[in-house]
Amino acid sequence: MDSKNRFINIKEVHIKNFRGYGENPLTDHKYYSFYELDKSIVVFNGYNGYGKTSFFEAIEWCITDTVLRLNVLKDVYDSSFLKKPLSKILFINR
Repeated sequence: MDSKNRFINIKEVHIKNFRGYGENPLTDHKYYSFYELDKSIVVFNGYNGYGKTSFFEAIEWCITDTVLRLNVLKDVYDSSFLKKPLSKILFINR
């Protein structure tokens, strides 16, 4: 990767047992899977509380091993229940 291109293209994300994402009863592997995230335009739409922020926080957690928003509130919000191995992410660089 050259010094001008520092972006990571994420092709798909699989989440299980992270914040509001529990185990998906509709799949054998129990992950909530999001595909085709490497398209030119990807839209996340949903009501309040439907997991849009949690989706991005799962990605942030896998990349940085922390969720900044929860770190700032760690005295108020106990984030110690989060277990990193239960969320996984697949990175595809182009």
